[in-house]
Amino acid sequence: MTPIRVMVVDDHSVVREGIRSVLSDPALFTVVGEASSAAEAIAAVKEWAPDVIVLDVSMPGGSGLH
Repeated sequence: MTPIRVMVVDDHSVVREGIRSVLSDPALFTVVGEASSAAEAIAAVKEWAPDVIVLDVSMPGGSGLH
C-alpha cells in the first residue's frame, strides 16, 4: 500500500508538530511538507503535490479556504 502524501498548513508550529505526530505511521502517511500561511500553502502545493491537505481555515493574512 502506498502511503498517503499529506501537507499540513497551520500558522501555529505546535499545531503542525502535533498533526505531524498523529500522522507518524510511515506505512499509512508521509508528511511531504508544511506551510504556515495560505500563500505558502498555495506555492507549496505545486512543489509537493500532496494527496491530502490538513488545513487551518482561520489564519492571519488569509483564510485557508481562499
